[in-house]
Amino acid sequence: MKKNEFNRIIFGSLFPKKNLALCLDKKNTEYIYDFSKKYFLSGFVLAGNDFQNNPILLNKLSTHNRKLALKKIVLLDDLRKLEVSLKEKGINYVLMKGVAYESIKLFNSNLRQFRDIDLLVDKADLKEAFESILELDYEYETKLANNKCIHLYNKNHLPVLINKNKTAIELHHRVTNPTIYKECPLTEYFFSNSKKNNIPDIPGLIMHSLYHAFQHHQLKQGPIYIFDVLKLLDRISADEILNNKYIKTMNLEKDLARMIDLKNSIKDKNVLDYSFEQLPVDPNQFYKEKPNDEKYSLLFNNNQSQKLTISLLLEKLRFYKYKYQTNFISLKFILVIILEFIQNLKKIKI
Repeated sequence: MKKNEFNRIIFGSLFPKKNLALCLDKKNTEYIYDFSKKYFLSGFVLAGNDFQNNPILLNKLSTHNRKLALKKIVLLDDLRKLEVSLKEKGINYVLMKGVAYESIKLFNSNLRQFRDIDLLVDKADLKEAFESILELDYEYETKLANNKCIHLYNKNHLPVLINKNKTAIELHHRVTNPTIYKECPLTEYFFSNSKKNNIPDIPGLIMHSLYHAFQHHQLKQGPIYIFDVLKLLDRISADEILNNKYIKTMNLEKDLARMIDLKNSIKDKNVLDYSFEQLPVDPNQFYKEKPNDEKYSLLFNNNQSQKLTISLLLEKLRFYKYKYQTNFISLKFILVIILEFIQNLKKIKI
């Protein structure tokens, strides 16, 4: 499939006129479906295209999006229960990313899907918030992990918590990762600008989306941020967001300018009529598979050229302490290392 046709399908919903998708063979049908599924784009792809020439793809995307819509209903009900619990205990919190967009009705129903609940609390309230979540029958997603919050490692949230409905929660004690910003520039901003409805203001949502896409994940979690930021920019003037001092503090000027340029470049167009390479973003970043994170993947990496250093080993051990919320000097930690070692050996290609 030519890249411009691929982009017409993926980004068709950015334009007022639906893209008439060409007839796709089995391979390209699976490619579009897998890409849309992986990056939670099925709602956007369905909204932006006429799939009369591709009934199989239409059916697959529609079925998947209905499943996500049903999952969202359950997730939002679980979120309501969580918010009630936190408010009863007087715990201040901020909703972020997908659940925040849903709360301000940024998109039409079932257009923007999301995978989990991102929740920010003050670090001083982390333990009490964590215990409140446990009371709602959540536990860590990682098997064998202790249901404690004693090790934060170099993360901005606890390990993922999950309940019997498979609703996942990332409980944040700061917005940005400490390996990127020693002092988080957004945490205080979020609490100061979300007092009315526990949702960050529009500048905060834009800054977080840009940070998450460009700095935290380096464009390796797909193009959904494009849909998010462009929609958020409809609710604020370019001058207002460009003049926000935190944009400069976080070195987001260039990334924001790209998105504003993109918004302006497609403003008066009915359909995507040029190759995406011409747009002021780099699509190749999210067409690639996300590489294994050398820090956290295997105890012994598949790459034979990489030497296992003492510092790397110690960092992995610290990560396991965080992942399983256990101390170095414990039987649980010894068991964890043995299990991780066995699992990683199975992944090594001989």
